[in-house]
Amino acid sequence: MNRIVRVFLIIFGAGVIGLGIKVCIDKDSKISNSKRFNNEEVSTIIEDYANRYQHSFTLASADTEEQLYGVWQARGYAGHTRSSRYQWDGLWGDVVIFCENAMIYGGTPYLEPVYASYESCTEDMETDAFLDLKWKDGQYAGRDGTVILAVGKGKDGEPDRGMPYRFILMENCLMIERGGSYFVMEKVGRMKPYDEDAVRNGLIQTEATDRHSFTPMTTEMEQELYGVWQIKECVGITEETDSRGEGMVGDVILFSEDAWISSGIPSLKPMYVCYDTDAKVVKTDEFLGNIVWLDGLGADWNGMVIAGIETEKNVKYGSAHQQDEPLKMIMTDDSLIIERGGLYFKTQKVGEVEWYQNLLNVEPY
Repeated sequence: MNRIVRVFLIIFGAGVIGLGIKVCIDKDSKISNSKRFNNEEVSTIIEDYANRYQHSFTLASADTEEQLYGVWQARGYAGHTRSSRYQWDGLWGDVVIFCENAMIYGGTPYLEPVYASYESCTEDMETDAFLDLKWKDGQYAGRDGTVILAVGKGKDGEPDRGMPYRFILMENCLMIERGGSYFVMEKVGRMKPYDEDAVRNGLIQTEATDRHSFTPMTTEMEQELYGVWQIKECVGITEETDSRGEGMVGDVILFSEDAWISSGIPSLKPMYVCYDTDAKVVKTDEFLGNIVWLDGLGADWNGMVIAGIETEKNVKYGSAHQQDEPLKMIMTDDSLIIERGGLYFKTQKVGEVEWYQNLLNVEPY
């Protein structure tokens, strides 16, 4: 690690503390959101699964939804599906968010989710064709839980083809089936949206490569960055391309003291450094890739270029993985612009987070 990174690590290393997420959601105590969002099309999907697997699904109560709402991190392995020849090992350490208007998996919101459920016990779950579950051991023997089927809409407003998702809510943990494996998730916090409809609507590695004078962000600056941001539109490109990143619009990125989380994947122990800029010079800034702005965004404005550096390797990916390139951002008075895949996106802060506990650097099973 080069000199500038070492200096910043020394400055920030002593001040690392845990953060947590607070997601408080106003709910109708009589009518659950699953009942509010349910419609004929969703009912047909649920009825199809009920008939196929001979279960009586009931729309989740407000109490069940309240247990579900929050920010969860995949921290364990519970079992696998019997019908899968291979089990997927990729969810370790990733983050899934549940809130009133969306389920956010892989950074992508699935809108107006409807949860249908039935009660079961671990012994019955292992013979349940809907779950197709083989426990890895007897750790959960004798426990009761709620089996949940989740149906939601894609960002285009149509029912998402990748759903339904299968969950098991059991005491203080939530299990999710993905790729033939069941992962145990632990709730690490709750998210408080600014607007009920917001989610729905919606350093340099070597000093020689760049000659900017990066300085560590102050605590006040970092507090402005921390939170949940949603991609709204593509506003700049770094080379001639026909792509405008339409598939990324609506995705969610989360910033905290422990990590930034993009596509559900935490980049750990981040260090944020910055320098001031303005509209005139940013277009010729080689660090940012000589941005070509779209739709006149290059008008007069002052801002701050931010580089996010992952300082702790995510063990999930083994020795071959590290976030070698910094995360590039521009913070202006009214927005945060983030670079992804050579495109620059304008984002909107849709919520804040307050952690119950630290995100962990979770090793694969």
